[in-house]
Amino acid sequence: MPMERKGILLLLVVWIAVGCATAKPDRQEQVAETGAEVMPFDLDRTTHIFEKLGNGGLQQVLSDDGDGEQIALIRLHLAEEAERFSQGDFHDPAMIHGEDMAGLHELTMGADKLTIAYSDMEGGGQILYAAEDEELVAALHAWFDQQVADHGAHAEMKSPEQADTVTGQANMGMGMGMMGNNSMRVAHHAIIPETYASLSNPITADADSLERGAAIYVASCAVCHGDGGMGDGPGAANLDPSVSPIAHTSQMMSDAYLFWRISEGGQGDPLQSAMPTWKGTLDEQARWDVINYVQAIGRGEVEPQQTMGGAAFDPAVEQQNRQEMLAEAMKAGLVDQSEADNFELVHTALDALMAETGLRMQGNNLPALLSILVERTTITQTQADTFTAVHDMLIEAGLMR
Repeated sequence: MPMERKGILLLLVVWIAVGCATAKPDRQEQVAETGAEVMPFDLDRTTHIFEKLGNGGLQQVLSDDGDGEQIALIRLHLAEEAERFSQGDFHDPAMIHGEDMAGLHELTMGADKLTIAYSDMEGGGQILYAAEDEELVAALHAWFDQQVADHGAHAEMKSPEQADTVTGQANMGMGMGMMGNNSMRVAHHAIIPETYASLSNPITADADSLERGAAIYVASCAVCHGDGGMGDGPGAANLDPSVSPIAHTSQMMSDAYLFWRISEGGQGDPLQSAMPTWKGTLDEQARWDVINYVQAIGRGEVEPQQTMGGAAFDPAVEQQNRQEMLAEAMKAGLVDQSEADNFELVHTALDALMAETGLRMQGNNLPALLSILVERTTITQTQADTFTAVHDMLIEAGLMR
């Protein structure tokens, strides 16, 4: 009798193991069939790509063969889904993956705490999700995991989950100053990889390049950076580190730095931001074109297109922000009035010099720019030294915009 029980148990274990082994393919077939009823594009000709970010995630759907009709259907569907998700309507994913889908309940109940923004991208479309609530981010990641598992060969996870979430300034040691984090300090001190360090923009910023750059920016960048490049797009609301006001920072950062950050994204060291990697989506000319466009926005040479919302870069507003930054520094006892006045005077001279020469303030360029101003007797060496000391202090204190 014991031997019979053992035999029955063994058969039961084998049956369960075989059943489990075949369940996943069966489920994927069921998901594919149901998905075809919900999604208007062809699942066999498209790929779902999911990327977990510290404060949310990125969901992309791309046409495998670049078919125009498929791309149009992808974009229509994702734009509609993003709108529904924002209202807490996750009916379509529930139909495809089941009411017990991982993360579904949490996302439905917490939709008002989610920032959800759709944008076109080359070959398809994408939805950016962001949240401050760590449990909601975990639910989103679980929701991504189930979709990758259920879609099988039609889906992939672009990168592993970041080890450190970017929420919580205590974790990252980020002082919440005028910039909302220390990303400006990191940017100024970042060591550009050798692959990118010597690059300069080979594409002339003519009308054709600016037109191409504008189209790319509207489709892929404005959702977070805002129409005017001030970091105030709808996708930026819950991101930490906060989204860079690229119209402003592009006037200070080198071509090499900008091309590096656009190419590689910001999710690893040193920035630990939510910016996606674009080198696999945008070719080199496209990346240079969008750099030309954002620099032109910052110089006031082009009028930003109105698609996602957000303020345009305004030198007068920038000057006001700088004065507020200095006032905050004085209140904290970091600078006195004479140092603040000197900083404003030298910064104004630097702005004019950068507009004249095309040089940027990033990295080792600042000493060279100040040296030029001293040689021209625009400022004195003492003024240059004082400016540098205040400049570095503001960055380290997390106050620099």
